[in-house]
Amino acid sequence: MRDDKGNNRNEVKKKRKGGVIYNIITLILVCVIVFSLYNIGKILWGYYYGSKTYEKIETMAGIDGDIPSNIDFEKLAQTNSDIKAWLFLKDSKINYPVVKTNNNDYYLTRLFNKEYNSKGTLFVDFRNEAPFEDFNTIIYGHKTKDTTMFSELINYKEQEFYDKHKKMMLFTPEKKYDIEIFSIVQVEPDSDRYKLYFNEFEKAPYIQWAKDNSLLPMDVSVSPEDKIVMFSTCSDFEGTGRIVVYGKLVPVE
Repeated sequence: MRDDKGNNRNEVKKKRKGGVIYNIITLILVCVIVFSLYNIGKILWGYYYGSKTYEKIETMAGIDGDIPSNIDFEKLAQTNSDIKAWLFLKDSKINYPVVKTNNNDYYLTRLFNKEYNSKGTLFVDFRNEAPFEDFNTIIYGHKTKDTTMFSELINYKEQEFYDKHKKMMLFTPEKKYDIEIFSIVQVEPDSDRYKLYFNEFEKAPYIQWAKDNSLLPMDVSVSPEDKIVMFSTCSDFEGTGRIVVYGKLVPVE
């Protein structure tokens, strides 16, 4: 009898212990799920808020139609004196201000109004001394889950997309440009292709490299006398690669 009672007590203890462990595991799983949902919600809200903010900035810039004609840089500068240009690609989500500051980190996580947000802002490499007057101007932007900012650049490897989007438009306070896209390449973040300073013998080989290594052949004539723009964003490929789209600046009178 004593043995039976002892066995029963042991079984009860085991059940209680098992129940406690089960409850602890359940609580941990619930916490993980709640935390994950919180993070997902935070990301989605950040995307939504960032998009709404950029819609307001479009209005501030004076864009009231499908294609911008003039940009109110004076008004934009009242919000952010780092403004350098406005970039637009028809029938896409690329319709954003471009800024420049003294480093390449700040605008990775700041909207144009300098609020913290994972969308960031399109920005010129701080090493560019004279953006759009230098031989090569580098502009960085995020590839986001909601396909905004520079997410659509990856589509330039598809012939159908390229055929419909051969030119971007760039506005500066002084000038207006067409940007004729001539290459899309994949590079590493530390690639020597992120080059800004060229002597007279380095420009032609650099252009030829971009054309020869393009993921899609593009029949655009580019010479060492031209000014080019290098758009850089994250890649869809595995690893830490970057997608770079090159364009030739063509002043519009």
